[in-house]
Amino acid sequence: MWPLLLLPFLLANAKATPRPPSVAGPPPPMTPWPEQFHAVVVTNLTASGGRLQVIDLYYDWPRGRDLNLVRDQLSDGEPLRNVEWTNGTAYLFDAASCRVFQFAVGLLPPDWKARGAAYLGRARVDGFDCHVWSNFLFIRYYEDVATGRPVAWNFIGMERHVLSFEPGGVLEDSSKWQAPAYCFDGSNGDAADEVHGQGGRADPQPPPMSPPPLMLLPLLLLLAAGSFAAANAKVTPPPSATAAAGAGAGAPAPVPTPWPEQFHAVVFTNLTESGGRLQLIDLYYDWPRRRNLNLVRHQLSADPLYDVEWTNGTSYYFDSGSCRTTRFPVGVLPPDWLADGAVYLGREHIDGFDCHLWTKVDFIWYYEEVATGRPVRWNFFNGMQQHVMSFEVGGVLEDSKWQAPAYCFDGGNADTTNVAADQVDGDSVRSDVMNSLIRFAGAPAAAIAASFDQ
Repeated sequence: MWPLLLLPFLLANAKATPRPPSVAGPPPPMTPWPEQFHAVVVTNLTASGGRLQVIDLYYDWPRGRDLNLVRDQLSDGEPLRNVEWTNGTAYLFDAASCRVFQFAVGLLPPDWKARGAAYLGRARVDGFDCHVWSNFLFIRYYEDVATGRPVAWNFIGMERHVLSFEPGGVLEDSSKWQAPAYCFDGSNGDAADEVHGQGGRADPQPPPMSPPPLMLLPLLLLLAAGSFAAANAKVTPPPSATAAAGAGAGAPAPVPTPWPEQFHAVVFTNLTESGGRLQLIDLYYDWPRRRNLNLVRHQLSADPLYDVEWTNGTSYYFDSGSCRTTRFPVGVLPPDWLADGAVYLGREHIDGFDCHLWTKVDFIWYYEEVATGRPVRWNFFNGMQQHVMSFEVGGVLEDSKWQAPAYCFDGGNADTTNVAADQVDGDSVRSDVMNSLIRFAGAPAAAIAASFDQ
């Protein structure tokens, strides 16, 4: 019975063919960038052998600089920093090494669209109605029609998606802008001059010999990789040849690594093909207190959604103005939830990681890194993918953040839904996975839970 109840959500995830920009009427007024802003940008480099990245971008035109803090998926330690100056100098460094570039041009000015950019019309991208521009750097630059905020951009065949955009956001810590001494004394530094034939920046070209890992990490506006859309195609994966071979080799199947009893993870989700938007979710799992919290940030939304789940089956979904309470027949997943009933499918290379792969009741495909036991990704039966960007064992959230607001209880802005046990298949395993894992997925839980009310 439960597949029929979720049929509307499944159909909503059917793959749609993207439409090219439509040109109608004269170009709109050009919205310049704010002179200072902070943006969070996500990119996918898996098609070129890299990994997913989340980038904090600080643009500071008054001081002639910008800074990109680049965090690769599940990377340990400090992020890669890329500090760029308007004189064309760029420093790309981590905690151990540095590379210096000198480009013929510096930063894009706030009014760059007024300096030769071509208007290509309008298109719908990431759930937003967008103006589309192009210049020597951006093959496509998508700007929200309603607000003028950047939504995504495409260059060198690759897309970047802007998850948050804060005009006036600045990084006051001057030490974050300062390149380390080894960028200048030659101990761990390397310098290169790059001049692009079109007057813009170009990707640093690696030398014939194998370069150190840092040299393979590109600048924010210069990363070369496969298409984000292709890498995130929403298809529930069958076991690959590698996975099938690993599962059938006769060796005993590995045991899934139990979750830590407390952890904090950052999870990236793409819901655009079901009519939703991109999300970045802070997930706090707290088994000793039998609770789980998902702080869901929708793309370019300033009002996060809280999903607080308790082991008695009660979940509170609330933002700054409304609340929905849902009561499930099951509670929070235990740390060893995967050990009971999961089928091992073998090993597979996913998101740049060598992973063990399990499936459970043909509902979820769960990827665990072989080397560390950390979760890397999970895919749901409808094709939705969630990527674990960071995983902090022992990460906890202060108690005050777990409290649902008063309007979840006073009836003013509250809505309550009961999901009865007889509304799902009688099989207890299916019930556990259907409810708990959907809830664990964050914001999609509300949409799917609503389908049980039909």
